[in-house]
Amino acid sequence: MGYRPMLELNSRNQPVAITDCLTRYRESSEFIIIADVDDVLIPKEQNYYKEFSHWVKIYPFAAAFMYYRRRGTINAANSFGNFSLLNTLSSLSIGGENLIGKSVYQTKIAESAWIHWPFFKNETTATIKNGGRMLHVAIDNSMEEKLTIMSHKELKSVTTNFFETFKNFPSFNSNSAYAGAISKCHGESVSWNSTDQPCLTEMRCSKPKIVEGFKCHVAKRNFTSVFLNENIVLHIPYSNYFWEKSENGCNLFVN
Repeated sequence: MGYRPMLELNSRNQPVAITDCLTRYRESSEFIIIADVDDVLIPKEQNYYKEFSHWVKIYPFAAAFMYYRRRGTINAANSFGNFSLLNTLSSLSIGGENLIGKSVYQTKIAESAWIHWPFFKNETTATIKNGGRMLHVAIDNSMEEKLTIMSHKELKSVTTNFFETFKNFPSFNSNSAYAGAISKCHGESVSWNSTDQPCLTEMRCSKPKIVEGFKCHVAKRNFTSVFLNENIVLHIPYSNYFWEKSENGCNLFVN
């Protein structure tokens, strides 16, 4: 292409990605949660479906149900070999003020999605105050309030299932070849609200070009660019996805 389109998009391209998710799966699902992997929703009802169905009865025309978040912390091992799901979940604690929330979309109503709430029809969004709890969880020291999300018996059952799932995997040895460089890059970056460089992405971080012995598979595809005018460019794929394999590190772009 001559340039990298991902560098031209704000907010790590999240609005496009999550709206794509909404439009792809709206015919096969009643609800879609737009949240990060560290946003944990603990339903008040028996399960997610019963939780969301409850709010549909109260807010039938809502495009989304927005849950405020609170900060949560867990203690976790620094290696997979020492990890215990039971100990990690048992260490969960919460504290602090409410944070800006994340939303559960009602697919038959919502037309587009954004990071925190619908881009369109947001005036119909229902703020959930007496339902489940959403936590923004980090690995850190305990906060003021311990939170029990399931009984000890249930925790042991979940832990057993987790162990059975992963016990035959050959290795989960850590390699921080990229993590350190990316973490440092993000720490030195400007804020999300900057107009100069909104929401720095990994694409702009300097990373090692060669990491000896680091096996990597990257899915790639070839595109051609069509300029509709000087401001609008369509990138159209002309090949199927293919895997680029390397024994010495990852390269996201075809040289």
